[in-house]
Amino acid sequence: MLKDLTWDNYLEINDIVRKEEYVFDYFSPVQLVQWLCYGFKFKFHQTKQGVLFYSFNEHEPYWSLFQSYYLKQADINALKEIVKDDLTILNGDDKLHANNISLKMINDWNWDNLNWKEIDYTSNYIYELNQLKTFAGNKMQKKRNHLNAFLKAEHNVTIKDIHKVKYQDLLDACEKWNQEYNANEDRSSEINDYEELLKNQINRDKRYSGIVTYINEQLVGYTLGFENHDVYEIIIEKANREIRGLFQYIIKTNLEINNINTKYIDREDDVGQPMLAKSKLSYNPIVVMKRYYLI
Repeated sequence: MLKDLTWDNYLEINDIVRKEEYVFDYFSPVQLVQWLCYGFKFKFHQTKQGVLFYSFNEHEPYWSLFQSYYLKQADINALKEIVKDDLTILNGDDKLHANNISLKMINDWNWDNLNWKEIDYTSNYIYELNQLKTFAGNKMQKKRNHLNAFLKAEHNVTIKDIHKVKYQDLLDACEKWNQEYNANEDRSSEINDYEELLKNQINRDKRYSGIVTYINEQLVGYTLGFENHDVYEIIIEKANREIRGLFQYIIKTNLEINNINTKYIDREDDVGQPMLAKSKLSYNPIVVMKRYYLI
């Protein structure tokens, strides 16, 4: 049965697909549900072979197969037949449309005689935990320099648990920074996403964690993450860009204070913004997940 992915059920379906017996694709339901604020719709179909996700947005006049979390011993041919049936229900015919598919899924599903094109922006940036906890190694020298500059400045820093800060204060700070750094962009969808997360979601599950940073009692940055089995997903990173080393300090301090010990850190996607992509690449991710769509 096809069901809508919603803010009410995403945690339940997330914990199903993150079990060890599933092959995990890097867009978790925790991340997908946020896309609802950006005009996407998602439906999922839980089957004996795995969980299939379909997407729809204003730029595509049809439902597309988005991704699948399938059992390691799944019958892929059986899954393909389910996809045909689902697309017939959703679109009126079984023509395959597929978007944001990973290379692993393309190879595992062995789609013959189909042409795939890489999406012109990359998705999730994956790091090992200690890369962002210690900034160790030659490749991270610049990040350590930024962090050390922040520490040597001896700012009057106060750290608060994000759960103990009024969500409206966080939204107001975000809107202020958007006006300063992204004045020509419409960030209303981002604000809607953050409001849902900060107002309604972070108190639903203890796996949400984050910190808010103040200098001289002025809010200067914050981060929110979700501990998703062996991956810590960093959902929000916002800070005053004028303060050197602040971003590095917030990333490191959040992981330390909240005792994050997952194997990997997922800083999610770059939403097609070249500057954001450049920033995330500068931290030397161990994996940058490329995504593809069917031509």
